Amino acid sequence: MTKKNRIEYLICTLCIFVTGFFLYGSLGIIQPMFKENQLHSFLLFGCLGGVGFSMMVSTIILSVRYFKKCGLKFKIVAAILWPITFAVCLYAGTLSYIPYQIYNVVKLVTMIKEEKKLDKTDFGKFSLNTRNRCYTYFKIVGNFNPDEVTELLKLTPEKTWKIGDLRRNGTVYDFALWEIGRCTKYDVEVENQM
Repeated sequence: MTKKNRIEYLICTLCIFVTGFFLYGSLGIIQPMFKENQLHSFLLFGCLGGVGFSMMVSTIILSVRYFKKCGLKFKIVAAILWPITFAVCLYAGTLSYIPYQIYNVVKLVTMIKEEKKLDKTDFGKFSLNTRNRCYTYFKIVGNFNPDEVTELLKLTPEKTWKIGDLRRNGTVYDFALWEIGRCTKYDVEVENQM
């Protein structure tokens, strides 16, 4: 699951928990179970209602996600055997509710820490928390004489070769090249590079 999906799941189940807690807690006050102690009844019924409703929503969310990933044959069998499918989803959702909530929070914290670590990581000469920058240079490739380009532009190129010049590996270039403007600093403004 993505970070966004995990946050949505957590918010959804927590909102349902709070709603169920107050609804069922209010019902617990009407007829207290513990010797006229309304607070204990409110908390007990509230916890049962909140966890129960939240558990059902969690089961639905996770079951739908699971069935989206399954193949058509599996979905057909699950639809035909719907009572078994329903029971398995209900029990799996109920038993995995609290462990999955814990796992989800741990995973979210880990994802946030990794994002912060990536923001501070230096990839080459630029980092992810800096604004985007450009890398510019001017290059001509083709069938021409690089010396004529140098004369015409009145600039000294950083790299040139002519058709027929030898490469490092001993083969011959079948095209000419004239290049200027390569730099080692990737975070310079384009205007400064030109």
